[in-house]
Amino acid sequence: MKIHCAWCDQYFDDHTIDQGHQISEDDSHGICLDCIINLRLFDVYDLSDIPNDIIKACIEGEFVVDKNHIVTRYSTKVTGLEELIQEKIIGKNILTEIAPLREITGLPTLIDKLTNGNQTRQDTLTVLVKNSTNFAFVSIDILYDGISKGFIILTKKLKEK
Repeated sequence: MKIHCAWCDQYFDDHTIDQGHQISEDDSHGICLDCIINLRLFDVYDLSDIPNDIIKACIEGEFVVDKNHIVTRYSTKVTGLEELIQEKIIGKNILTEIAPLREITGLPTLIDKLTNGNQTRQDTLTVLVKNSTNFAFVSIDILYDGISKGFIILTKKLKEK
């Protein structure tokens, strides 16, 4: 069976489809990764220069950030990163010092939008990050506390290939 991209008209073998999906032969809709990138449906960030352990830590974690954008606490379900967290994340500015988050140009804009006023606000940014071998859709949820002026930033990998 082949799957058809509705945008570029390419066909893909069924082995490129995730194991859990059931797609019948007459399904001819969908969009391939190249079209997602070319149509700019999501912001795409190439993280090839950033070590994989840092990428793993930053796309699956919870950051507590003060009003100066400094990470005061961090937790992740990814194991074995305790030393990296202390060295590369805690005490660092989330917008300028923490790769890969410093690469995501939409993050400062979203934070600026949320900090306008004293209200508690929340918003989400979804991006596509890639390196030389993989890509992942990542959701960045930001909760701004209008009283303390701090943030909780949750990063979650939605889908990875």
